[in-house]
Amino acid sequence: MKDESVLKHLLQQEAKKRENVRIAENKINKLAEQLQATEKILNANKMFLKKLQEQVTSIFFEVFLFPRAGSLEMGSLIFGGSRLSLNFSFINSYVFSDYILLYGHI
Repeated sequence: MKDESVLKHLLQQEAKKRENVRIAENKINKLAEQLQATEKILNANKMFLKKLQEQVTSIFFEVFLFPRAGSLEMGSLIFGGSRLSLNFSFINSYVFSDYILLYGHI
């Protein structure tokens, strides 16, 4: 009788542990899916940031370093049919340190 009781208790513990393992595996799978989705978003944001940095660099050189006669007003750009004001105060020595060190000014 006592052996049957111990066996029953052990079988219950085994069932609980199996359920806990199943739940943990499901959580791992969900977290792996979330990680993949987050990595895709991260990669997309990195690409977008790179394109923005390229645009900023291009516009910076057009506006400040190589102005043309009749070019757009400094800090202003016609974009998609509407005027977009650009604030270049964020462009600092991090981006153009080589140019500033060579020529001493922008």
